[in-house]
Amino acid sequence: ATDLGQLTPGVVKNLSNCDWLVLESNHDVEMLKVGPYPLHLKQRILGHRGHLSNQELSIFLRSQFDGRAAHLFLAHLSRKNNHPQVAWESAFNALRERFVQSSPACKPHLTYQAKPSLVIDF
Repeated sequence: ATDLGQLTPGVVKNLSNCDWLVLESNHDVEMLKVGPYPLHLKQRILGHRGHLSNQELSIFLRSQFDGRAAHLFLAHLSRKNNHPQVAWESAFNALRERFVQSSPACKPHLTYQAKPSLVIDF
């Protein structure tokens, strides 16, 4: 699920009971705000029809994620307004906070624009 802008109740419902997820973690809000994009593009990205930020994905993982998916692929990372490690740490920390009592079964993985992602056998 990419190019969402927001995780509506309908999207959240459809993300439940999944074995694995591919979700957008497009940008870090602060990096976007000070980054090179023109103001109109920044506003579109931050809008409800834009892209999910690392922070918005983390909120979902902390409060609405059902915990069933064993793998979470972080997709559509901006090359100018995000860093892979920042996106990964944001998702990992959110999962760890959500599942304080037990180790989260869900493992976050990075995806890349120029190389293949991890292959999962199931």
